[in-house]
Amino acid sequence: MIRINLLPEYRRKSEFPTWKLYRIIAYVFLGLSILLWGYHLAMFKYTESKLSDVNEGIVSMKVWQERFDKAQQQNAEVNKRNTIVRNLSKDRIVWSRSLAELGNITPYGCWLTSVKQGNKPDQMSIAGKAMKMDDIVKFISLLQARPDIANVQLISADESNNNNSSTAGVIDFTLEIQRSGVKK
Repeated sequence: MIRINLLPEYRRKSEFPTWKLYRIIAYVFLGLSILLWGYHLAMFKYTESKLSDVNEGIVSMKVWQERFDKAQQQNAEVNKRNTIVRNLSKDRIVWSRSLAELGNITPYGCWLTSVKQGNKPDQMSIAGKAMKMDDIVKFISLLQARPDIANVQLISADESNNNNSSTAGVIDFTLEIQRSGVKK
């Protein structure tokens, strides 16, 4: 069935055309897209200008960067040398400390006449005099009790028989000491 509207034009019910609605939606979408594109373009240009400022700052800081790198290299070299010195000092015999420790453990009635380092860094020879053989035995036991000494050997013990009354009964002794913890 066909419907015919016979009312005059001004009284007819007008419908909103859907194509106009689609056109308005398309224009709004296009406008928003252009605004969004413009915003992103502006932000891109702004970021690009800031990046160029940062690059100029980096170029101007090149001298400081070179100085910093050079200081880092020097610090690494100093630390390397410090490590080498520390490792060498662990293996070094500090004679002032060793002689002081020998003096502290030497018993009464016993005195040292010479302390010599042997052919190897871990060997040491001690010569001395004692009033009694018990003093030498006590000195050897005190040396063996030390953690830095691996072995103590009595090489010789001779009683000197001079006519001089001041040295009568004195025993000359020689000890060989093997130190531990010393690199060979």
